[in-house]
Amino acid sequence: MEESGKTAFGRLSFVGLLALPLLLALPFLPLLSLAGEAEVPMETVVEEGPYPWAPETLEKAGGQAVAIASIRPGWGLPTAEEVHWGLGLGLVAGLAIGWYLRRTADRWGRGRGDDTRRSRLGHLGQGLAWAVRDRAFSLAVPAALVGALELVEARDLPSAFLLEVALGLFAVYRLGVALFPVLLRPFESDDLAKRLDQPGVKRLWNAGRGLFAVTGVAAFLLIAHQNYPLPVELQSVVTLLLTLLALPPLWGLRHRAGWRSIGGAEAGERLAPARELALGLGRLLVAATALGLPALAATGHYRLAGFLLLNLLASILLLLAAGALATGLARGIGRLKQGRPPESLAPILTPDRQANVVDLLAVLVRGVVLLGGVLSVLALWQFPLERVWWSIRPVLFGFQIGQYEFSLVGLGVGLAVFLVVFYFGRWLRAGLHHRVLPRFTPDIGLRNSISSLVFYAVLVVGGFIAISAAGFDLTNLAIIAGALSVGIGFGLQNVINNFVSGLILLFERPIKVGDVVEYQGQWAEVLHIRVRSTVVRTYDRAELIVPNSELVSFTVTNWTHSDYRTRLIITVGVAYGSDTQQVRELLLQTAREHPGVYPDPEPAVFFRDFGDSALLFELRCFTHLDNVLTVPSDLRFRIDALFREHGITIPFPQRDVHFLTAPS
Repeated sequence: MEESGKTAFGRLSFVGLLALPLLLALPFLPLLSLAGEAEVPMETVVEEGPYPWAPETLEKAGGQAVAIASIRPGWGLPTAEEVHWGLGLGLVAGLAIGWYLRRTADRWGRGRGDDTRRSRLGHLGQGLAWAVRDRAFSLAVPAALVGALELVEARDLPSAFLLEVALGLFAVYRLGVALFPVLLRPFESDDLAKRLDQPGVKRLWNAGRGLFAVTGVAAFLLIAHQNYPLPVELQSVVTLLLTLLALPPLWGLRHRAGWRSIGGAEAGERLAPARELALGLGRLLVAATALGLPALAATGHYRLAGFLLLNLLASILLLLAAGALATGLARGIGRLKQGRPPESLAPILTPDRQANVVDLLAVLVRGVVLLGGVLSVLALWQFPLERVWWSIRPVLFGFQIGQYEFSLVGLGVGLAVFLVVFYFGRWLRAGLHHRVLPRFTPDIGLRNSISSLVFYAVLVVGGFIAISAAGFDLTNLAIIAGALSVGIGFGLQNVINNFVSGLILLFERPIKVGDVVEYQGQWAEVLHIRVRSTVVRTYDRAELIVPNSELVSFTVTNWTHSDYRTRLIITVGVAYGSDTQQVRELLLQTAREHPGVYPDPEPAVFFRDFGDSALLFELRCFTHLDNVLTVPSDLRFRIDALFREHGITIPFPQRDVHFLTAPS
């Protein structure tokens, strides 16, 4: 029960981690919706308005701001004294709640710290707890103040409503800054926090925090404009102030040393030429944006400046959220490489393959998330995505070549189906060969034949399913195959011959995996029987690829077709005059003493012939094929020792050479 609780907690924590970027983005949805508002007439955007620095514009803007702040719609609204009392009580309650939240998060984080040694998830929980602890008052006080304003029903007051919005955005800003390291590196947030303290990176981090704050201010202004439309003069002044507010953080993004440090270059080193070029162009673009936006707003083009600034802030917000989410997901998926493959998949899913699959999955997930972020940014800038979609849709979902219709999506689905069926067939073959069939038969060759036939049957069925999933008509495919069968038969005659021979080997099983055969004068062990060829390995550890047709059409000696026993014949010569009965007994004694010699059939000794220099005897016995070299060697050593012990001589050929002297 405790283990299941830990698992449930882990799942909830992971789901919460994925939901955090979305929760942090909720308050900025008005910014995204207005920044990406479709069909904005460019004539209106580039239209010149009042100059924000003109005295009459400043005078009108000030009066308009005072007028909006003093609006009191309807009756029954709270008095100023009630609002002040509510804010005071809310402040006290917020401080108390913040103190309690800080203590609770600190205690919970220390408990998670003990789990860090055992679980990466404990490290994630500790990072979240420290983030809440460090921002406890920043979260509790705004929440309590907003609750107090709601209790006194001050929401209809413009000043109170805007105060609630400002407090909520402030809390989101503080929490987002604290959670950024946890989101980007869920299991190594401490390492990222240390990296953010480095001099160069710290300047970029401060600039990013500043842009996040400017985004909050922009969201506040947009929400205010939605509820209380701002006059033209006030919009002009507010836009100029917003672009000036965004100038310092944008200029801070130009810090060259920080970007080089992020790129992996040490202090004083340069990046690769391509990265240096991209860094230079990026710094130039940021400088032009930082200086150009206030210039546009100051010259009366406040609509264009606001359009560019809001889209820029929304684009940065989306790309950061997509990048953090993609990086966190990729790192979380990468943790799967540390686990061992399931035992049921062990024959086909090795640790190396598991690592490759995990890397591929991480790349795909990261690519999909980043692609979604890029498409969202393009939609914000009113890129004609719908027109592009309708232009590529026929290629993806259907195009004709002659009378046949194809689609890239269909081809991809067919390929994916075939790959799934292929790996399923390999898993099924391995499972049958190693786990199921050993319960019924110990014959390795029979197990290999059955599992291989099942694998090929699955491939054939999967091939038809993949062709159908790819959108091909099997009827037309059969007609085409029939028309090409004659040409294929002539062109691939040897391949088809080997394929049929492979099926014969699997069905009749004259040669099985593990058999020892003699092929072209070489002894070899059968390793694999495949569709086209058979792999055998000689005792010199050389692997031969033998076409199946040769194993079926030609004579091949199979030393282990029915059993692994093989006969040994050892020829021995003794000197003339030796006791032949004693020689016979000693040879039989040698065979009976050796544990590698089978007692059945019994060893036998034959007096073969009278040689030129010796009496020739043969010792015949049977041993296991694996001992075909070691047992004869041991027997010869033992025969030599016994003959020396009993004074029996093994002669060697002697020749008498007579020299005749020719007459002079």
